Amino acid sequence: MLPLLVVDISKNDSNRQEESAPSPNLIRTAVSKIKQSTNDDHILVSEITPCKNPKLFFSLTLRALGVIFGDIGTSPLYVVNTIFTYQPTESQCIGAISLIIWSLIVSVCLKYATFILIADNHGEGGTFALCGLLTDEKVKLSPKVKRGITLLALVAAAMLLGDGALTPAVSVLSAVEGVAVEASQLNSWVVPISVIIIVLLFLAQRWGTSKIGVTFGPIMVCWFVTLFIIGIWRITYKPSILKAFNPWEAFDYLL
Repeated sequence: MLPLLVVDISKNDSNRQEESAPSPNLIRTAVSKIKQSTNDDHILVSEITPCKNPKLFFSLTLRALGVIFGDIGTSPLYVVNTIFTYQPTESQCIGAISLIIWSLIVSVCLKYATFILIADNHGEGGTFALCGLLTDEKVKLSPKVKRGITLLALVAAAMLLGDGALTPAVSVLSAVEGVAVEASQLNSWVVPISVIIIVLLFLAQRWGTSKIGVTFGPIMVCWFVTLFIIGIWRITYKPSILKAFNPWEAFDYLL
């Protein structure tokens, strides 16, 4: 009687396993739906254009200005202020400004718009996304090369974290020092004010990048419009500075 009971129990267990195991058709259907959803995501991204979806396009552009492109409006000012320690000639000024202009053009148009945005990992970007793209099983690279890519990705991530910690501190400190130039009574308060602003900025990160972009986007638009108006006004005094758009001026300054 006992052997028959054991046989019946084993048969029931095997039947339950067969019933609980997903059928091949069900697996194929799930895989096809996942692929379809992935393709739909890429189609959705490709439709974010000023013609097809202008509201979403300009909303994302405004948020990108508030989160990413703020440094473009401030870093050149720091650079111009530290290039010369003496009274430069007109050709030297044009050459230095030409270097700044073409560094921005090459960095933004070639590096980011051409390479970084194209080299995506299923719509995801960043250091680890590119690392996963290069170290995928389908990529025919040796294990040593893949380990080297992983090591480079870790170094790049560490540098990014360092830049994310240092850049706000330097930017805020420089801004507060600029205010102290006009208000000398704030000289002793430069560091405390900078610390308070940085702490508030980092506390605001908890609400996400989207909220920060919406908050700082309009501020950056006003900042860029102000720079544009001041730049046009100053160009009317010295139109020869437009020679800086000639890349040869940058090479001539270097040589």
